[in-house]
Amino acid sequence: MWLPLSAHSSVSASSTLATYRDALTSGRVPTRALYESWSQSARWLSYHRATSPAVTDADVVGTYDQAFRAVQASSHPRLEVVSLGSGGGNKDQRLLKMLGPRSHIYRPIEVSTSLAFESHRAASPFVKQVDARLVDLEADLSADAFGPREAARLWLVFGLTPSFDLIAFGRRLQAWLQPGDLALISFNLSPGPMPEAKDLILPQYANDHARAWLMGALIELGIRDDDVQVATFAASDDPAGEVWHVRVQARFRRDVPLRLPDGEIDFARDHELAVFRSNRLTARAATAWMTSLGLEVVSEFLAEGRQEGVYFAVHNADGG
Repeated sequence: MWLPLSAHSSVSASSTLATYRDALTSGRVPTRALYESWSQSARWLSYHRATSPAVTDADVVGTYDQAFRAVQASSHPRLEVVSLGSGGGNKDQRLLKMLGPRSHIYRPIEVSTSLAFESHRAASPFVKQVDARLVDLEADLSADAFGPREAARLWLVFGLTPSFDLIAFGRRLQAWLQPGDLALISFNLSPGPMPEAKDLILPQYANDHARAWLMGALIELGIRDDDVQVATFAASDDPAGEVWHVRVQARFRRDVPLRLPDGEIDFARDHELAVFRSNRLTARAATAWMTSLGLEVVSEFLAEGRQEGVYFAVHNADGG
């Protein structure tokens, strides 16, 4: 199967090297390193399929389907569906199959070639056109990176609000949106403030599947398993605890030099490297974040237990 694929300058060799160097020198693993290679995308898919409530929990699966039916009921005869960080494309496939007929355009946006392929393969039977694009969503981008506007645009933002810095990603998303754009946005929710909720959430990230995925990224960077001690914990800068995050941190047991094509980065013993971060928000905080971007929530769909939510929204350009 041949895959037509456009590559943005943000994933060029020079941009990739700069992204990796900037992130590592600032003390964190670049987000794209967790997904980008063929082996890492396979590890992530294994982790996701084994532990994600969006795959394993029938109630959460049904919550997404309710959101998809809300889009279906909006009666747009033709949509341009831009899926930011499309992953394996399973949720996108279910939406596109429900929308029918095959008049829609689907643009899966990924940093991983293999995940772009998975999304293309999953969706192609249900749409008129697939335009897969390789883009680094943490780069400074204009909306042109996602292709020309050819119909009413529906943005799919699944799995990004947990992974990215909410302030920085919010600014980027706001710049890409135009008045009248539709969006489906998912959040990993917190059923309550952080101190009470963390014990329910942490096991999703402290398990063998998560360790294989995250350690895989470190090993591909040249960090061996016995070079670091890895810890998973919860933290919050919000006094009310309505916005918090799970953090996976690696502490070096010894001095370790990382070799990049343009030179070395030296990590000293006891230096800490942020490997992974997953944001958690209460439903109220999630709505406030969307409102700040000029998104009006049309429908809210919360899974039982309020650990996952999907929001159908329209952009009205009044965000601050």
